[in-house]
Amino acid sequence: MQCVEYKAEERGVFVDKVNPQNTSKRCNECGSVRDNNRHRDKFECQRCSKQNHADYNAAKNIAELYLLRGPSAVSWEHQSIC
Repeated sequence: MQCVEYKAEERGVFVDKVNPQNTSKRCNECGSVRDNNRHRDKFECQRCSKQNHADYNAAKNIAELYLLRGPSAVSWEHQSIC
C-alpha cells in the first residue's frame, strides 16, 4: 500500500482505504455473500447466477463500499448473506 500511496502522491491522485472483507465473495448485483461464489478468476453468484470476472466484481464492491460509506464506514457483515 505504501508504494501505491507514494506513486499516487507523486501524481496528485487521492488514495483512500476501505475494508476489503468479503468483497471477493459478495455479488455486486444482489449482495449475496457466499464462499462458493468465487472460483479463481471467475465469479458466479449462487443466488442470482450473475457471472463476471472475479476481480472486476470485487472492484465494483470496493467502489460501492467507498461511495456508500459516507462519514462513517459501512459494513456488509451485518447484512443478510442468504
